[in-house]
Amino acid sequence: MEIYLSGEERLEGGGSAVNGVRISDFWRWAFSDLRMNDVRGVFCEWMVAKLIGIEPPPRDSWDS
Repeated sequence: MEIYLSGEERLEGGGSAVNGVRISDFWRWAFSDLRMNDVRGVFCEWMVAKLIGIEPPPRDSWDS
């Protein structure tokens, strides 16, 4: 069973949160520019799934 992250999860290390940093902070930093080649295709896959009314399965970046 795959588990989606909500983005609200806090980054933790050594049993404590790291300065209130959340996973969504990483996503915003790494993937917010939808014009980047490596992000654009993934966004398109997600958008098409949403447009046809299905929930896209978790994506495996190493899948064939």
